[in-house]
Order: sequence, then structure tokens, then C-alpha cells
Amino acid sequence: MTAPTYAIGDIHGQLEMLEQALDHITADGGQDAKVVFLGDYIDRGANSRAVIDPLIRGQAEGRNWVTLLGNHDRMFSWFMEDTPRHDPHLLVGYHWLHDRLGGRETLESYGLTFTDKTRLEDLHAEALSAVPEQHVAFLRALEPMHETADIAFVHAGIRPDVPLAKQSENDLVWIRQAFHNHAAPHPKLIVHGHTPVDRATHYGNRVNLDTGAGYGKPLSVAVFDQNKSWLLDETGRRRLPPDGRLHLSTNTLGVRVVPEMIRGSFQTRTGEAQPRARGGKAPSTQLYVQSSTTLPLAPDFIAAKPSAKSSTPKRWVITRLTSRPFCSIAIILYQVSNISRP
Repeated sequence: MTAPTYAIGDIHGQLEMLEQALDHITADGGQDAKVVFLGDYIDRGANSRAVIDPLIRGQAEGRNWVTLLGNHDRMFSWFMEDTPRHDPHLLVGYHWLHDRLGGRETLESYGLTFTDKTRLEDLHAEALSAVPEQHVAFLRALEPMHETADIAFVHAGIRPDVPLAKQSENDLVWIRQAFHNHAAPHPKLIVHGHTPVDRATHYGNRVNLDTGAGYGKPLSVAVFDQNKSWLLDETGRRRLPPDGRLHLSTNTLGVRVVPEMIRGSFQTRTGEAQPRARGGKAPSTQLYVQSSTTLPLAPDFIAAKPSAKSSTPKRWVITRLTSRPFCSIAIILYQVSNISRP
């Protein structure tokens, strides 16, 4: 029997949340518990320096901890090189010290103060003096991926259909849409953070543990043991099964439907369809898809028609025509016919 593995989502300078998470893990699994930290230890929160200190200390004490590389950690590490390096993945006009990214809060946690009129070379020189070499070494030693027999832990995700051994570091710390929209199984279950969600979510082929700690929301901890998963908090473990929702995202060809197991009827809210429990056999189910420019063609047991509730072609109804109580649907990338692309 293998020991459980614990994973902690994006911390983003939230020291108190980190301490609470580690207390919960110790209470559940003991001092020797294996913990995988999913990266982004710094930025946005006020205590980036104080977050790195216990991670370094725990590793020095021989704790069974794996610290992964996040995009924010890499930006800090690159800033601390002899000549600051800019991350080319960022949008034009963005940089690590931009107000939306949080580098300012990280440097302030080391006692540095500056304004927009401070020269970068002067700030960089101050940072080289203020940031302990041990912290820089910690950042440079972070791993891009950690694998167990059944799970691959990464910060952001993986590039679908690329072998795990050939994944690029840039994808592992930055990827979003191509990974999120992929419904087919990956070589292993992917556990990641990077993109904040309202609650930790198991999508069947991946688990997202970033619940927005950097914005003052909770820090999520999960337990993976014997092909099952749980969330962990002060009350103990709570099962984290695949959520069974239909996840929708608009793309240039139409609507991508990324469901797992569905049952009963659905009520929609922004960007998703949430199942309602129903007994017995599932009737035909209607899913209202907001789309102003795309009309899905009807494959297999899915049919599409304009909604009678809408006077303009901005809402379409997808009807599941099977009477089976459960139905697993593969990913569908709808073709668009005679309709301009969005």
C-alpha cells in the first residue's frame, strides 16, 4: 500500500494560510507526509519572503516535500539574474513589477521600496543585496514537474498529446486554454494550479487546486490516495470526485463541450451547466449555450435547434436524445457552416 500524497495550491505570499495547510496535513498524515507544493509561493500576498523561509527550513530538515516551479517564481528568479530577464510569454506592456502581477509586493516583503520613477538597474542592485542567496538558490532549484505512478503534478498544466517527458517548461508554468479545453484522458491525472477557480475541482483528467489565495480567498489542500482524492481542511477529509459538469468555452470554430458523466436535467449559469439530481431514468436534457455566432451541427445523439425562449439567434438548445441514465460524451469541437467566425 502506498502512502498518500498531499498537494497545496498556489500560496502567493499567504503565510498564515500556508501554516494552517501544513497543520491540517500533519494532523491527517503526520510529520513524514509527502507534500507537493504546486508553485507560485510569491507575489500578490504581503508575506512572500516569510513563505519561502519555512519551505527552505522544511527541506533542510529532511521533510518529504516537493516544491514545483510556478510562473511567478520563475519571473522572480529571472529578475535575480545578473541582468534581469523578462518573460516573453507576458503580454506586451506587462512585466513582473506590473501592479497586476505582484512583483512589487514580493520586493516590498524584502524591505525594498520604489516608485515608477526608480530606475530598474538601481532596484535590481538593491534586490541583489536584500534577497538572501538561499532564497535565490531555492527558486532556481524548483522542479517543473513531479510524477508518481498515476499522477503528474505541475503548476499550470501540460500540452495535450505531447509525452510528459517532452513537455516544455513554458507550458508547464503558463499553459491555460489548450490544456483546460482538452477532455480526453492524459497519460496520468494532472494536478495543477495557476488558474483560479471558485472551488477546487476534479475534471476527470485533471484537478485544479488554485482557489485564489493570492486574492485573499482560501488556500486548497488535496489528498491523493489509492486512486481517490479528497479535500483537506480543519474538519478533515472531504471526497473530491470528478464533478460531472459540462464545461463550455467559446473558440473560433464554435462551442467546445467538455463533459464527463452527465445525468438528469441541467440548469445553466455563466459558462457551465450544473446537474440537478433526479431519480430513475434521465429524460432528454436541455443545455442552453450562449453563442451569438455559432450553431453546432448535430452529431450522434446530440441535436441543436434555436431556443424558443430567444427572439434572436443568440441562444441555442442542445438536447441529449438518449434515455440512458448515464452517458459519457467525448469532446466535441463543433464545425460551423455558413456562419462567420467570432
